[in-house]
Amino acid sequence: MGAILYPSAETIGDDLFECALHKHSFFFSFTSQHNFTLSSLHRHVGDALLRIPREEGILAFWRGAAPTVARSMVVNCTQLASYDEAKSRLKALGMQEGIPLHLISSLASALVYCSASLPLDIVKTRMQDFKRSQTVSSGGPAYSSVMGTLRYVVEREGVAALWKGFVPYFMRGGGHTVGMFLFLEQYRALFKKYFK
Repeated sequence: MGAILYPSAETIGDDLFECALHKHSFFFSFTSQHNFTLSSLHRHVGDALLRIPREEGILAFWRGAAPTVARSMVVNCTQLASYDEAKSRLKALGMQEGIPLHLISSLASALVYCSASLPLDIVKTRMQDFKRSQTVSSGGPAYSSVMGTLRYVVEREGVAALWKGFVPYFMRGGGHTVGMFLFLEQYRALFKKYFK
């Protein structure tokens, strides 16, 4: 059920976020690369639920589903594995169990997770923003598959474009990762204290 609903909710959420950013001139320079007009963006969730199927077809709700799922798998694998690995290596270097160990381990995990998942996030966003009527100069769709989108971005913008916006992505993803693992360790300590 989640595999069906999550990509469509993310498509609507991205459109509404885009609309909110466009309404505030401070953020306009960050989103102007998408060439959207305010009239093409959705005013609220109900507007998105009505306009997307009418203007782009019902399958537009799942546009970008493949990179969304791939990105989720990369995030889960890299976040969990790199946290445990960093924590065990830091313990081997003599760090004691506690908040400093958890903070440094979670920051290392955030760096790995953001580095590995940002290219898929770029692909996901490009595929979700892509409208059926858009084509490249050769006449074919620009963002029709994950590999096609990766190839298209690298050929036209260079490999570094896959990590464009790394700092804000790290601020968001890194903050989430640090908070998540710090809370996890505190909950784990409480569980051991009261249920062991």
